[in-house]
Amino acid sequence: MKRTALAAAVLAAIATSGVAHAEEAAASSGGIFAPQNFTGSVALTTDYRYRGISNSDGPAIQGSLTWSYNGMFVGVFGSNTEFSDSNIELDYNIGYGWQMYGLNFVVQGIYYHYPGEQSDRSQGLDPPGFDPTLSGGNSTTFPQPLPGLFSNGGQPGLDQPYDTEIADINADYVEFNVGITKTFDLPLSPTLGFNYNFSPDYFGDDGDSHHFGGSLAITLPNGLSPYVKGGYQDVEGDEFSAYFGTPKGYNWEYFQVGAAYAVLGFTLDLSWVWVTPGGSCGAPTTELCEFNGGFKTFYNDYNYSTDGDTSYKDLTNSTFVFTVSRTF
Repeated sequence: MKRTALAAAVLAAIATSGVAHAEEAAASSGGIFAPQNFTGSVALTTDYRYRGISNSDGPAIQGSLTWSYNGMFVGVFGSNTEFSDSNIELDYNIGYGWQMYGLNFVVQGIYYHYPGEQSDRSQGLDPPGFDPTLSGGNSTTFPQPLPGLFSNGGQPGLDQPYDTEIADINADYVEFNVGITKTFDLPLSPTLGFNYNFSPDYFGDDGDSHHFGGSLAITLPNGLSPYVKGGYQDVEGDEFSAYFGTPKGYNWEYFQVGAAYAVLGFTLDLSWVWVTPGGSCGAPTTELCEFNGGFKTFYNDYNYSTDGDTSYKDLTNSTFVFTVSRTF
């Protein structure tokens, strides 16, 4: 879910050329639908990491297409993902970028869409998130969770709220983003960035979410561009969280350090990603999850046989990520 990648590319273009220059170039090259107003990208990555958490649990193929004109932009981003019945994610965004007081601003709306996703069944790690093979279930019947799996020592009233229900949880959601970057006129051209994202109903009908992210990048004389970025995500918790016995929601932190290098028209990017570790609860041989266990309960190590014994906890492992991309 690199959901701000398209806006970041547009913002970078504005930052390097200036809004006035961009408008002049567009006007002198054939107007609003001039070929140079369209940009695209393709990428192959060893792991699709979104705010630290793996969304692909392995390699991913990604692509994007963006139209921009006079600071406005419209784009689409696509990738394979584990959070969908059809293993596909498409993100659509629309926004505007501008310069003021030496700062680069962008505002945008993003719609995250999972084609083929069915809200009343699960094919792995998508909502509602339980393995269809449990208790003899199949792709059309959704089973009850294992007895006591999400209880708190058997105390009355603290069991998983959807114990006897088939969930109807939607994966698609909308997010709003505000970004600010500043490139300083100093050696190595350091660039600072800040992003805030808000969703009124986060992935899985899970209520309000807030994300705060920051980044710092420099450019070395040999063209190598080291960077660091990190952030904090808080999810209020509603339907998807309740299905995991965490109706009070969950939150996590992440950190990424790496470097990018352009060669032969391609960009090579190697980074190390850390995210708040998942918990050890819910598997048959481990302790039971505590009710309202937050991140530990949500990202637990129960293995989903229908998805190659993947677990949510696997998605929080720290790892190196290598990406090859090309923009055209």
